[in-house]
Amino acid sequence: MATISKDTAAYGVEAIIKLKSIDEHIKKVHGRYRSLLPTESAILTDYGQKILRHVVDRWPVDTGTSRDRWSVTEMPLGGDLGLRIYNPITYVQYVHRAGTPKTAILWGPMISKAWATYKNQLVADLKAEIDKTEQRLQPEQFTGPQIEGSSWAAIQARFALAQAPDKALNTFARIFRNDPPTLRRIEKVRNMGAAKQKTEIRKLAEKVARGDGYIAAGA
Repeated sequence: MATISKDTAAYGVEAIIKLKSIDEHIKKVHGRYRSLLPTESAILTDYGQKILRHVVDRWPVDTGTSRDRWSVTEMPLGGDLGLRIYNPITYVQYVHRAGTPKTAILWGPMISKAWATYKNQLVADLKAEIDKTEQRLQPEQFTGPQIEGSSWAAIQARFALAQAPDKALNTFARIFRNDPPTLRRIEKVRNMGAAKQKTEIRKLAEKVARGDGYIAAGA
């Protein structure tokens, strides 16, 4: 089940879409809540943009100011997964179509309709990707010494090791996005031969498992 809550305030309007069914699915297959991994997060981000576009494309335009201020933010933390749709323009909470009653406010019903359009496919696609991730995280999927531990950093490290080299390096680049020296190192690894690349990917995974990347990324 997913829920959507809406709120208005002096700073504009926001809708919070909570993905409870996804949280519970993760808890079922993983044993506890966890945040989304990169391939899963990409699906949530993609659908968030589709929902946002559904609203923006149907929003009435005068100057275009309020239409252009809609945004969507992913909420990726385990146990609280969801999307936040926000518009900071204060008068958005009063917008209605010309010729309709002032009580026929648009923003809430528009977001609800956009969510209804995509929710079933979003949930199905995200659950499918989570199942793939959990399969990759099984010990038999890994070769070489195991990276032990149940910390989020260790899980991320094992996930990266289960990916093809280019995807693993993309995962590391995201984790170390605020660490320029490590980013430069990652780019060098991309151009290495297979054997040396494998060794360097392992070293990067161990660096992640120590938690270094999360310090660098401010997570």
